[in-house]
Amino acid sequence: MSQQTNNPPLTPEMQQQLEQLRDIHLPEPVGWFPPAIGWWVLMGLLVLVVIWVVRRWLAKRGMNGHGKRHKRAVLKSAMTEFDGLYAEYLRQQDSAHFTEQAFTEQFAGKLSALIKRVAMYQHEPVATLSGAEWADYLQQTGLEREQAEWIAFAPYATDASYSPNDMDWDKLEQSVKGWIKGRFA
Repeated sequence: MSQQTNNPPLTPEMQQQLEQLRDIHLPEPVGWFPPAIGWWVLMGLLVLVVIWVVRRWLAKRGMNGHGKRHKRAVLKSAMTEFDGLYAEYLRQQDSAHFTEQAFTEQFAGKLSALIKRVAMYQHEPVATLSGAEWADYLQQTGLEREQAEWIAFAPYATDASYSPNDMDWDKLEQSVKGWIKGRFA
């Protein structure tokens, strides 16, 4: 059975009003800009992640954000400091006030500190090394056993067991310069 609806007939006035009606108006489509707050947060996090990744990549390449020019400047500074130490050794050796033990403590201590700074610049974990561990590290990274032990133990020797006369200074100079340059290769 079909249902029949009884609609009252439209009057001409109602017909006229019905014709004035227009179809449903849809709102304008939402634009893509400005994005919602969630998109801003996501973009900010993405930028931070990219910065973090780039810094890690640069650090692994040994650039530390400074590049090759900075590495050359640090190498030059380390070599200049070593040359100054070696020149000081030559001057003090000819001095009338030269005492082997005082010189050994000072020179070996300064040399050991310089080598540690160079190693730490390359992010090597050497800050806490001393004594036999420090000598082993120096030997493993390219110095001869005798030189490594002299650098590690001479600053703290209380007797004359690490005399400057026992060391071949020209050989030590070449070895240490080579060691420093090797850290920046």
